[in-house]
Amino acid sequence: MVIKLFILYLFIIFYSLSTISSNKNENKSRDINSSRRSKQETESHENNHINPNPNNSNENVNSCNIDNIKLTELKKDLVEINLLINTTARKSVKSVLEANKNTIINSLENAIRENDKEGVCNSNYIQNEIINKEEPKMYTEIITVDPDIRLIHNFLKEGEADHFIAKFKDRLKESLMTKNYGQVFTDKGRTSSSSFLMKGEDLIVKSVEERIAKYTNTTISKMEPLQLVNYKKGQSFLKHYDWFEDAQVKHYGGQREHTLLLYLNDVPKKYGGGTSFIHLGFTVAPVKNSVLYWNNLKVDSTGKKIGNKKTLHQGNTLLTDEIEKYAINSWISTNEFKH
Repeated sequence: MVIKLFILYLFIIFYSLSTISSNKNENKSRDINSSRRSKQETESHENNHINPNPNNSNENVNSCNIDNIKLTELKKDLVEINLLINTTARKSVKSVLEANKNTIINSLENAIRENDKEGVCNSNYIQNEIINKEEPKMYTEIITVDPDIRLIHNFLKEGEADHFIAKFKDRLKESLMTKNYGQVFTDKGRTSSSSFLMKGEDLIVKSVEERIAKYTNTTISKMEPLQLVNYKKGQSFLKHYDWFEDAQVKHYGGQREHTLLLYLNDVPKKYGGGTSFIHLGFTVAPVKNSVLYWNNLKVDSTGKKIGNKKTLHQGNTLLTDEIEKYAINSWISTNEFKH
């Protein structure tokens, strides 16, 4: 039985690769027949794929140093394999094709990152390919009920975490704290680096914001901008609450009700860097593409939502310089976030 399955697997791979090769030859034939197109039309077609904003000046397009031939071939492969996936009914064949598709997408992303240090060509084309991947099969691990704390596995799609790090890490600056009426300051209790992203800054940011809003049954208007955070060896965020004091509630227009901590890379327990809940006695180690969610509030005897002191937590010290810790903070207010 094992031998039969292995032979079937080899047949599937041979079928998918031979079909792509056949389609490539057909495409080359079509390219010869279409060579009468004007140079201007061809250049316009290429630039629309490579330039993240078609309205950008030619100066930005020309500063894109990617190997256009390699990029074009990878794009053709992606189109062809998408066609095969959409026309194949057998699940076993589709799974092999999906694996090949992910390999091609990773090659595209690597081609861009290796040749485009300034992010000029980190195009909407690539972001769309990541966004259009199948929704990850999320599953939720209930950690505690009071407060509501959960670890949501596979919340991020493959490629999204890497995108956040690659595109936004150069913006990172010393993390700040806030108090009273929005005053910000540095503090030795928080030694990480961080940077707020703009709402809907690019296609992937927008897609993740929409997924967060859907999961928490809220709206993007109640969300603070996503915040990228980075911890190096020796850095931490000592015990604190995410919910606001009364003065901060007035300043920001509402109380922080939900926290979602999106882990962008794996940090094994032996390296520290986990999230510990002080009064509850447990620590969660970062797992790439997962999200640690908790509700910061509880309802008092009068029916008012107030801060839940059981949510006291900290970002533990990273103990190694072999890896860094990357995550996204997402905070959601009871009302529209107005700051």
